[in-house]
Amino acid sequence: MENLAMCDYAMMEKYLEGEGISEGEIQSAIQKRQVFPCYFGSALKIQGVEEFLDGFEKFTLTKTYPNEFGAKI
Repeated sequence: MENLAMCDYAMMEKYLEGEGISEGEIQSAIQKRQVFPCYFGSALKIQGVEEFLDGFEKFTLTKTYPNEFGAKI
């Protein structure tokens, strides 16, 4: 958690005050590209795949798009 807290000033404040870093804050930091999670394993040997998929589901946010298409040309 210490390494994660060093990526953002607000998370660092919470960490130093003894509070935990929430899952939402981690998701936000990943979305803002402040944090880049790394997973290790081998798809050929089926090692680490389940952990990667669990982490992907847990820490990514689904983007929402408007119903109407819009573009500038």
